[in-house]
Amino acid sequence: MEKQKKWKFNVIDALFLLVVLAGIAFAVYQIAGPRLPADLLHGSAAEEDYVVTYYCAAVPDYQLDHLRQDAAVTDDGMTRDYGTVVDFQLGQSKFYAADESGRMTCVSRDDYHSLLLMCRVRGRDNGFGISADGIALGVGHSLAVRADEVRIDMTVYNIQKLSDTAYAS
Repeated sequence: MEKQKKWKFNVIDALFLLVVLAGIAFAVYQIAGPRLPADLLHGSAAEEDYVVTYYCAAVPDYQLDHLRQDAAVTDDGMTRDYGTVVDFQLGQSKFYAADESGRMTCVSRDDYHSLLLMCRVRGRDNGFGISADGIALGVGHSLAVRADEVRIDMTVYNIQKLSDTAYAS
């Protein structure tokens, strides 16, 4: 009578199992992870209205011609809601260029302005900023936003509760 060989669990089997589990975890994170709200990690504060101020040092005037209050603000892919424009302020554009001696200096260009874009956003406090529509926004966060037809690369400049601003009325 022939003896059947018993299968034993060894190091190779453990490594194979580990690689398969890591692959499954990575696939789940790629599909569901980025859409999970950051506030799940930081408690569940009640949703409130905030004013998020975005800043861009230089926006062409032809883009600013299309910017208006009450415009819907989304991400570049138009899949996330970043609220609506409540106000915007234009300033002198800022570019950095080398002068004759090679030093970097701040210069302004014609037909460009800096932009402060204030948006009313519904979100939750997550301890370092807010979570709005499944994405964490904090001061210094850079992102591309669309306000109707205008696409601008901006940086989160300030976040305040709507009740603490002049836009509360």
